[in-house]
Amino acid sequence: ALERLLIALTAMKLLQRDRMGNYHNTTSSTTWLTTKSPQSMTSSLLFHKRCYDMFGNLTEVIKSGQQQITQFSTLSNPDRFNDYYSELAKHPEEYLIFLEAMNRSSVGIGSAIPGSVDFSNIQQVIDLGAGGGQVALELAETVAHLSVKMVDLPIACQFIQQRISTKGLEHRVEAIPGNILHDLSAKLELADAVILSGVLADWGVNERIQILHHARNLLKPGGLLLVSETLFDETKTGPLQPAILSLCMLLAMQGNNFTPSEIKSMLDDAGFVEIRFCFKNETGVRDLIVAQKPL
Repeated sequence: ALERLLIALTAMKLLQRDRMGNYHNTTSSTTWLTTKSPQSMTSSLLFHKRCYDMFGNLTEVIKSGQQQITQFSTLSNPDRFNDYYSELAKHPEEYLIFLEAMNRSSVGIGSAIPGSVDFSNIQQVIDLGAGGGQVALELAETVAHLSVKMVDLPIACQFIQQRISTKGLEHRVEAIPGNILHDLSAKLELADAVILSGVLADWGVNERIQILHHARNLLKPGGLLLVSETLFDETKTGPLQPAILSLCMLLAMQGNNFTPSEIKSMLDDAGFVEIRFCFKNETGVRDLIVAQKPL
């Protein structure tokens, strides 16, 4: 049985067999599929396996219109389910896989932002719902004068703090435990910019209103809100990536992906002005929406 698996992996170029009949990793499998490689995709693959399992319930979701998170393997008490992140936080091993996977999918986003936003007059940045910290850490490394505070649940902050220490950024970057659905103005000083990276699409209408309200309250007058999302086109006929992400939201979260006009309407209602878009064909990564708090 094992030999059959090894032959299949060899045919897929993931293993190679030497003259003695021993099997070894190929360069590609060593790069992408070993946990010690800096470019490892193992966490992403493990997380997407969970997503694949949930897609097995897609028929029931379409019939009922209700999220099927109760089928997710980590759910401890379906009757008391609140939100995906609160539930995931009860399962540290699963949460760490999720954070690693999110970091992997966010590579390049933070370093691309300064290509669309002038940071010369921005000193303090808050990243709300920072996840594994990839976006804010890239931004801090790219713009050397920034002071960055990342906010997320305690377990995420522990993960982020390790990455901050590894990169030697403790003097400029800080992880602060907090819930982005709550008012954090008593805990944080006002910032020149607030980041919401891959956050809004995870939540329902009421939660998005709360998050945008809290983000606005954390900004100085004239401060910038930087929203990073994967947007539909205006006709909602594509692209494919937000369409698949929208199904993931239906299965596990409470949210959905947006068109440009839909997210502009949200930002208008939240009191932001000077809204502009930097689409992924310009940045090479996730779409960026820039809005300003009125002076």
